[in-house]
Amino acid sequence: MNYDNILNSPIYKLYYVNSIDEIKYTANSAKFFRRDYSLEWRKEIYEALEWAIINPSYDFKSISTHDLAFSNDEIYNYLKELCEFMEETELNLI
Repeated sequence: MNYDNILNSPIYKLYYVNSIDEIKYTANSAKFFRRDYSLEWRKEIYEALEWAIINPSYDFKSISTHDLAFSNDEIYNYLKELCEFMEETELNLI
């Protein structure tokens, strides 16, 4: 499966921050994630994030149609953190 289109959704958020450290996940984040994304779409995102975690050498910058100011390692760490957040808040299950 080609996960680029799916991963483009969470990567899109990186266009609006100057630093990945600005992105904080809270209980409200989980609430908005559930509101904005269907369970089906969250499951697809989670599956793509799991794939990303086991493929750290993948060129994640190539997914974006715009030039991102972040290194591939920074994008990988961001995706890994998002995956962990989804697990902790069960966004991939409910």
